[in-house]
Amino acid sequence: MEEDTRGNRKKFKDAGKRNNVNDLRERQYRKDARLAQSQTEEQEVYEPDDSEKFLRKMREKEEKQLTKAQKNEIYEQEMEKCQPKPKGKVGSRATN
Repeated sequence: MEEDTRGNRKKFKDAGKRNNVNDLRERQYRKDARLAQSQTEEQEVYEPDDSEKFLRKMREKEEKQLTKAQKNEIYEQEMEKCQPKPKGKVGSRATN
């Protein structure tokens, strides 16, 4: 039986063999990457993403605006109590 010895003298000299070896390396790299990814998914710790942070900040802003509006309303009510009340009859005595 004859054996192909082209790759023995200079390793991967043949373009076909070189491409095959590159393909095998890429496949093995992908397999290893998938294996590593599947193992790390179980170990991952949940961290809130940006959308949750954004929504939390928006809720805090709304709460601040709500409390500010309530404080303004209370302030207005207190200021109305402090307004001086007009004395006497305004319409009939103003011409004297």
